[in-house]
Amino acid sequence: MKKSRLAWVTNEMASVICCLLLASAVNAQPSLRIEKGVRFQLTGDTFLLDSLVMEDSAVLLMDTRYKSCLIRANFFSVGNQDIIIGIGRDGKRGSDGADASIRALDLPGKDGTSGTPGVHLTLNLSKVALQALLAINLYGGRGGDGGQGGSIVQHAATSVAERPNQGHGGSGGDGGNGGDVIISCPAELEKIINDKIIVNVQGGPGGKSGTPPELKTPAWYYQNERNGVAGREGKVTVLYLKR
Repeated sequence: MKKSRLAWVTNEMASVICCLLLASAVNAQPSLRIEKGVRFQLTGDTFLLDSLVMEDSAVLLMDTRYKSCLIRANFFSVGNQDIIIGIGRDGKRGSDGADASIRALDLPGKDGTSGTPGVHLTLNLSKVALQALLAINLYGGRGGDGGQGGSIVQHAATSVAERPNQGHGGSGGDGGNGGDVIISCPAELEKIINDKIIVNVQGGPGGKSGTPPELKTPAWYYQNERNGVAGREGKVTVLYLKR
């Protein structure tokens, strides 16, 4: 697997997941075929399938109302330029503050909202046929920028030597965390999984504070504004099971 961190399965975990795969193979389950160029939206968080077939340029959209998604398939087939998507939603920009006089400074911009995390995806696969690279995108949403403070109308009758020209801006929202990925499959599929699956589980970037750097004068006045913190990168674990 490209752009991933591999983790080996313990004996206890192997026993549990092996039982899941065997149970899936014994019991007939519905199948899903996504035709060429179709964007298919999943509804729900658990899917037990006999087969999952993605034709060329197919897109599988996970249900972002749920934090995690489990897809178990006896047979998984991928064509050219296929993508699985479970990305977080971007945060919203904070609203700007109203303009004010030097004697009415408390009209700041609002904080941006945080991005949401990517969906956590678990894939339990028994057999695979990957004709080309499969992209799995589970990155976190961007944090919203803070709103800008209102412009300040300067009054001559004041003893303040350094006067701000801009009201307090809002802080940037934090970025959403990247989704975690767990893929479990028989050990003989190790090479094809490593070579054919690309995962993007980056955390979303944080939003910017509402006051641009060139307007933060004097600096002490804007010291409480902050940029949002970037979300953490998701973890990628691949469990290769020996029969």
